[in-house]
Amino acid sequence: MRDILLILSICTLAFTCQAQSLSIDELWAQCSDHHALAKEKATAVKVQQEQLAIRRSAYLPVVYGDLDWQRNLIIPTTPVPAIAFDPGAPEDAVIPLKFSTKWNSKAGLKLEWTLFDPKRKSNLSSDRIAEERAVLQEQEYHQDLKSAATLAYAAVVLATRQYKSAIEDSIQYAEIQEIVAQRFQAGRATSDEYILAQQELQRKRIRLHESWTILQENSLDLGEYVDLTDIRVLSSDLSEIRKKLEAYRPHPFQIDLLQLDIRSAELDLRALQKEVLPTLHFNAYFGAQFYSNDFHLFQHNNWYGHSFVNLGVRVPISAYFTQSASRKKAALQQEIYTHRLEHQQYLEKSDEQKKQLRIAQAEAALSSREKIEQLAEQKKTQKWAAYQSGRLLLSDYHLAHSEHLSAQQEVWQAQYDWLAALLATGE
Repeated sequence: MRDILLILSICTLAFTCQAQSLSIDELWAQCSDHHALAKEKATAVKVQQEQLAIRRSAYLPVVYGDLDWQRNLIIPTTPVPAIAFDPGAPEDAVIPLKFSTKWNSKAGLKLEWTLFDPKRKSNLSSDRIAEERAVLQEQEYHQDLKSAATLAYAAVVLATRQYKSAIEDSIQYAEIQEIVAQRFQAGRATSDEYILAQQELQRKRIRLHESWTILQENSLDLGEYVDLTDIRVLSSDLSEIRKKLEAYRPHPFQIDLLQLDIRSAELDLRALQKEVLPTLHFNAYFGAQFYSNDFHLFQHNNWYGHSFVNLGVRVPISAYFTQSASRKKAALQQEIYTHRLEHQQYLEKSDEQKKQLRIAQAEAALSSREKIEQLAEQKKTQKWAAYQSGRLLLSDYHLAHSEHLSAQQEVWQAQYDWLAALLATGE
């Protein structure tokens, strides 16, 4: 039996060395930096920010160089009236006129600029809304992540308690088996009692292994939210977690997202109204063109200036007659989002009231479970004293011990349920 006590003591020491060293504040600060999907949300925000930068730059003047060389395999030829070149030529006479050479080239700078685009402001606003949406979705995910990480942290705390309890039970029952073995050898205990003591010790060993497995599984779950490589001790207990959560108020991000939907629908409606406005473009070109039957690009006599400026207006005439249905659709979509927002606001209010009811119920259940556990522990202590004095059968103490263990597990579950109720954000 001394070997068993030594093994259990080593397990306790090993557990202490491997336990996490992390406070609840540190967990909240680090969980978003470690979680891969949180990084994805942060990247999505950066994508929308770059999209907004692209949209802004799209309305700056575009300047680019234009350079090409062309070899005409067949010189383009057009028949023209001969009288245009020879007043004495017959009226029906034509002559072929070549209007190019074997080689021609073009080099210059071109500028394109949209001076006025009725969609510009709407597009920029749409990209800003998309950026706001990405930010809200990132914040919402961080909030959900914080809640999940907190529950995982609490699960490790409770699993730690359960494992320590299993160690204490195993040590105690190893001592009980020693006592029963000595009594059995002295003829003061029956064979049935000795067998029962050995059976209970094996059950405690099973529970010890089960609680260790649960602790390791919960630690792996917590590892999803924070790096546990260099962590040694779990520093926040349940009372600290409870104090932290009492001041915690989850933000209703769904309402914010629906308000963005309404703004987006309003923007779509205004954009449709502006689509009937004209678009104004400015184009300019400064360069030269090369014509020659020989490919000698550096002969200046073969280059001819070619530059222009152009101001164009495009009026969407058909939009005046085709937008009616699109406007009605946009207005109806805005109305849908408004109704959704009203319903979500009701749900938020209702869910908050339900949450408070669940918290009150969880607190009452926890208080009752703790009182039951205290009474069960008191009963177990009395039974243990009676057994040690020889006034109680071992089976009766086993029953009292099992009742206390069951009450203890119910307290742990009630504590977890209370934390989960505090972290709930509604249905």
